[in-house]
Amino acid sequence: MNLHFESALLHRDKIDPLFVAAFPKEERPPISLLYKRHRQGKADFRAVMDGETFVGLVLITGCETVKTLMFFAMEENLRGQGYGSRILDMLKEEFRDVPFFLCAEPLDEKADNAKERIRRLQFYARNGFTEIGLHVKEAGVEYTILTPGTPLVHDQYKAAMLPFFGRLRYLLICRKV
Repeated sequence: MNLHFESALLHRDKIDPLFVAAFPKEERPPISLLYKRHRQGKADFRAVMDGETFVGLVLITGCETVKTLMFFAMEENLRGQGYGSRILDMLKEEFRDVPFFLCAEPLDEKADNAKERIRRLQFYARNGFTEIGLHVKEAGVEYTILTPGTPLVHDQYKAAMLPFFGRLRYLLICRKV
């Protein structure tokens, strides 16, 4: 593996369809907002590459004191080959000096994607991420916060999300559960 990150702007032809395929409509803002925040320096939108092969996408946002992996998706035909674990290792190393977290859908036996949620949470657990008991809602969708390190408090979640959403959007769509 020769994994590295490149600007998402260089790979829009691959990023855009993966983003739409990987995230349900209610969980994804307009992709134009991701590129806008990237150009503004309020988010780091990256293509994940293995040499010249497009593998997936990540979007990191936050501030100097806390970072979050807001979006993470892999090309479907490359899942199960170790890429996801390697990418998480790279990000954990990059952000080893600041609290780093991600949000995932919590377990819910009644959810249409209950099996997918279980697999996703198991994947994150295998890669050192644990639920910390903090739940939030973004645009009406509930998430549990997972971190590979020190547990966070809600104010740190807020600090990480404000650069991406801005104060007004944050107040309108983000809630502590």
